[in-house]
Amino acid sequence: MIAILNIGKRPWAVPVILAIVTLAIRLPITLSAKNLSPEDTWRYVLTARNLVEHQVFSDKNGPFWPTAHDTPGYPMFLACLFCLVPDQNIALRAAMICNALLFFVSAWLLYFLALALTDNRKLALASAILFSFVPDTFWVPLQPMPDGVFATLFLSSSLAAVRHWKTGNPRWLLASACLLAVAVLFKPIGAFYAPLLFVGAAIFGKKRWWLHFAAAIALYAAVLSPWYVRNWQTFGAFGLCTIAGTNLWQWNCKLFAMEGGRVGNPGDLMAAESAVLATLPKTVPENPFLRSHAFGTAAVKFILRQPWEYLRFAAVRHIYLYRDNGAPNFASFTQGTDAAIRFMAVRYQSTPEPISPETKCILLVSLIFTIVLWGLFFFAVMGAFSIVITRNWLACGALLVPVFYFAALIGPVIFTRYRYQMIPFLAVLAVLGFSSMPKIFLKRRVEVTVEIAPD
Repeated sequence: MIAILNIGKRPWAVPVILAIVTLAIRLPITLSAKNLSPEDTWRYVLTARNLVEHQVFSDKNGPFWPTAHDTPGYPMFLACLFCLVPDQNIALRAAMICNALLFFVSAWLLYFLALALTDNRKLALASAILFSFVPDTFWVPLQPMPDGVFATLFLSSSLAAVRHWKTGNPRWLLASACLLAVAVLFKPIGAFYAPLLFVGAAIFGKKRWWLHFAAAIALYAAVLSPWYVRNWQTFGAFGLCTIAGTNLWQWNCKLFAMEGGRVGNPGDLMAAESAVLATLPKTVPENPFLRSHAFGTAAVKFILRQPWEYLRFAAVRHIYLYRDNGAPNFASFTQGTDAAIRFMAVRYQSTPEPISPETKCILLVSLIFTIVLWGLFFFAVMGAFSIVITRNWLACGALLVPVFYFAALIGPVIFTRYRYQMIPFLAVLAVLGFSSMPKIFLKRRVEVTVEIAPD
């Protein structure tokens, strides 16, 4: 491993090493994966099909009314593939291959980000290699979904922001704002990160920072403005998408109400939902922004009645996000849903049948996944402490802020793939934490020597 990290004056070695560790396993996975439509893929595929066949952005089977549940980036990407390759399965396989290649780009970007923060090529390369071996990266970014594309764009935006903070060159800030806006068009979870980016520009900015700040905001708004104009013309609403309000009701409010014991029975939730629907105007087609706003407002009001109880509930439930090793999802993606069901049956000892070799293999993979993930999280915590103690505010802004940002937005919604956006930054933190251990050990030895020497 040390020989691999010792790249010296061979800059070509970095992309070669990263290409090997990222693509050698992932390309075979993408070519052999049996589940081409995992999780929410169907929604992106249906929207892309409607774009190609009916020239409307809609995730409905018919009638094909316009919708705005998702942002347009990934459906339009799939629509381009469907135009080039009419066979849907082949097009989805091609999308997965593109995602595998994008993962290589993500690893390379992470190398440059870690290098900009540490000025150490070995630590930077170790961060990228560790990122390539985190279990989540073997299935989340490869699925025909926008997670992989968003991660690549978000990393590139973070790298540009760090370059701006270090050099003061306004071009890096403009590039960061533009890349973040494009990332939002693929996955709206990045929309609320823009204020943090611009605040960072103000904190770390140099002379005439206010002018660069205004230009970055203007460019960010310009990239997103066509989609906002589309939604205004179509629905009469100024908004990015409707997923926020819908998910806030479905996954935050309902979970808090049921698991937190805030309602007596499911019928109470159904009655509350009917009451919200009764406030909506009876139009055909239904305005999705009005629906999203109504449910989002109802969810916020319900949560704010007991805010501290909700925060406690969300924090306790959020811990489970890091306990799941993702092995069932990996089994479902690579071997199909039936393999994942058999694995879960053995995992929870709900079947007396003999364990098949395939399930034994998945159990071994599950054990390896658990060891790697717990090691990653442990050393990432140590890395976080090290950069805070050393007052490395640039690393805190570039690594800790994205981690806490995504953790806060995920909240009590513990779908394993949601944590993928934190993994690149956790990988850098883990390498920093691991590298700080010898320094702590040597410091203790020196302290002991100083105490014993007079005797």
